[in-house]
This record gives sequence, C-alpha cells and structure tokens, in this order.
Amino acid sequence: MFVFGLFVFSSSYYLNDNKSAIATIYTIGLLLPWLYFLCRNVSEFKGVSTAAILGVICFGWFWLSSFWSEFGSYSESVYLLKWLVFALCWLTAPFIVPVNHKKLAEMFLLCVFIAGAVSAAYLCLTCFMENGLTVAKRMEGIGLARNPIPAALVFGVSFVAGLHFLSGSVFRRAGVLVLLAPCLLFVFLTGTRSALLGCALVVFFLLLVKKKYFYFFSFLALCGFYIFLGGADSMLLRADSGRIEIWGKSLDMALANPWIGGGFSIEGVGIEYKGKVLSHSHNVVLDTLLYSGIVGVMLLGAHWILLFRDVFSKINESTVLILLSILAFSGFILMTNGAFLLDKINYYWIGYWLPVYFLLAYGNPRAGEDSHGS
Repeated sequence: MFVFGLFVFSSSYYLNDNKSAIATIYTIGLLLPWLYFLCRNVSEFKGVSTAAILGVICFGWFWLSSFWSEFGSYSESVYLLKWLVFALCWLTAPFIVPVNHKKLAEMFLLCVFIAGAVSAAYLCLTCFMENGLTVAKRMEGIGLARNPIPAALVFGVSFVAGLHFLSGSVFRRAGVLVLLAPCLLFVFLTGTRSALLGCALVVFFLLLVKKKYFYFFSFLALCGFYIFLGGADSMLLRADSGRIEIWGKSLDMALANPWIGGGFSIEGVGIEYKGKVLSHSHNVVLDTLLYSGIVGVMLLGAHWILLFRDVFSKINESTVLILLSILAFSGFILMTNGAFLLDKINYYWIGYWLPVYFLLAYGNPRAGEDSHGS
C-alpha cells in the first residue's frame, strides 16, 4: 500500500493542480500506511540514523516556535502539529516501512520522469496552440502552470530525474532526450530564472562527476532551441523581482529575535514590500531564521550535513547522485523563492521531502534490505 501510495502521490503533481486532492492521496496512500508500520515496527527505531534523529529534533523545534509567536495561539500550535506529523513520516519511514528502498528509488525516478515528460508535452503543445511557436510570453494561468515558479520546480525535478536514464545505446539516449526536451522546454516557458540556472548547474555538476559530455551537448542543444523561439529576450527584459530588498527587510526583522526567532504562525512573517505584505521572505534559510532563529538554522544545517555524510561513500552510485542533484536543484529554487519547510503539502515536497526520504534510506544499509510485505 505504501509503495502504491508513493507512486500515485508522485504522479499526482503532474496530473492534478488541486492541492486538496494531492493531500488526500498523501493521507490515504502514505500517512496511514506509515502509522500502521509505526505501531507494528516500533522496535525498528533503534536503527534510525543520526541524520533522521536530528531532523526530528529540528522540525520539532520548528513546531515549538509556534508557542512564542506574537501572532500564534495554542489552537494554532495544535493545528501545526499535523504538519509536524507529515515531516516525521518522511524522516522515519525509511527505517520502519519494510520495502526495498533502493529499488523503489529507481522506480520513483522513472515514474517522475515519464509522468513529467507526458504532462509537459501536453502543456507545451497547449501553450504553442494559444501563443504560436514562441516562448516570448511567460506561460502562466494554464492548469499546472497557474503559478510558474512551483511549475518550474516540479518539471525541473522531472528533467533532473530523466538525466539518470541518459545512458546506454544511442537509440536509448535519443529516446530519453526526446522525453527530456518537453520537461526543460516547459521550465523555459515558466520564465523562472532560478529553475533554469538550477538545471544548468546540475548538468555541469553531472558533467564534472560522470565526465559524460553527452549531458553538456544535449543541454546546449535544448537551450539553443529555446533561444531560437525567442525566450532569451523575454527573460532578460523581465523586471527586477526585488529579492535583494525583500531579503534585506527579512534580515532586519530576524535580528530582532536572533537566537530563537519570532515564532511560527500560519499567517506568515508579514514583510512589507511596495505596499504589500508578504507571507514569506522568498528564501528558506531566512524564513527559518525569522521563525526559529539561529538555533533553527543550525539544526537544519546540521541535519543536511549529516544527510550528505551518510551517503557520501555512495556518491558514485548513479541513483544517489541524481537524488542529490534533485535536492540541490530544489534547494537552489528554495533559496530564491522558498518558505518555511514545516508546511502543509506543497509544490516543493516532490523536490525536497521525497529526495530526503530516499537519501535517508540509502544512508542506512538496513533500510534497503527488507523487501517483504509492503
């Protein structure tokens, strides 16, 4: 049930833009099976890695910060407890759910790649039918592209996942390249500069590690097609997003309560910018600092470091490398448009929580050996 729920949940990001529907799929397909195995395999907690334990402490601290929030309340803290349970599910499932997570990771990458490619091809075709064969106009307001930045992250994840399969015979690589094209083209159509730069950095990173120049030339070819369609001019002419000013205001606010932060509230941080009140700082680290202070940032940083340490010895494994690449790509976007990680089901879950889940499994040998009854 957990395996089936994982694939339906992953695919739902590319088939449905209704967050309530995605949340329902997660609850039925993943959360309930996790609770079942939690009760059944509670003794397995002795094998939980240090990275997972620190993650639990980190997100527990995030939740506790709601108790000293100026805008929070006791009832709100109780409500936020549900979000903490969501995080605990991802952090502990690799150690208590009896499946072969290594095989599951391969299947996840393939599922995300195929679902993303098919969905992106349909959306690109829809866009071209409405606007002509051009990418000069930023795609938004159409289904999954209603919000361009989340759409760029979701389909960027598909693009990075697809790079995992860009090997083998010439015919296989050509087929994979055909499927990669709509994923990257859709990212182009969203006009999200951080996503495009993130894709480029991942390609160059894989080029350096794997020394397969096919990655580089394939990426250049797709970028050339994008420039041919007029996308470069559109992106360069876009107005300044004001991120630097927003970050500066956020940092000033964070310094008012530097060590433990101002506390978490559903209402957001309340940053004033050009007559508007923003709910988040557009930077995951700044949001963490605003809500939970230096203590929260240090806990989150230590959790990330331990997560990387546990899989460093396996970085030559292609699956681990791609999972780290997905996490790095998503992290790059979260640094320019991210919010607090303790949140309800959102677009960055597929780019953050799912890679974290699989990396935790790879970091613990016992988590990949069980293959009985899921």
